[in-house]
Amino acid sequence: MSLDDLEEAVQQGISYYNSWSDVCEGDTVRIYRTQHEDEAGWDNCWVEEMDEHVGDGCLYTVRRVEGASGIRLDEISGICWPWRSLEKIIGFQLPLPF
Repeated sequence: MSLDDLEEAVQQGISYYNSWSDVCEGDTVRIYRTQHEDEAGWDNCWVEEMDEHVGDGCLYTVRRVEGASGIRLDEISGICWPWRSLEKIIGFQLPLPF
């Protein structure tokens, strides 16, 4: 793969990501599904450690969006998550105490 091809693939991944999920730094997300390598332009690989976080009921904060490489979360270091594995949580509020 040439450098031009690589740059084009990264741009396609970023464009797809931005149009699909609209997740930004600081957003709250949950991890709801696994993803195959190279699915939807994700330029990374799924590792076994990621499985334990899928559907765990936890909410995470987006630290950084890295285009086709994926998305880094504050609470889980060393992993770049595929954007299609994340669901943005809109209007999240803690329950009121009674």
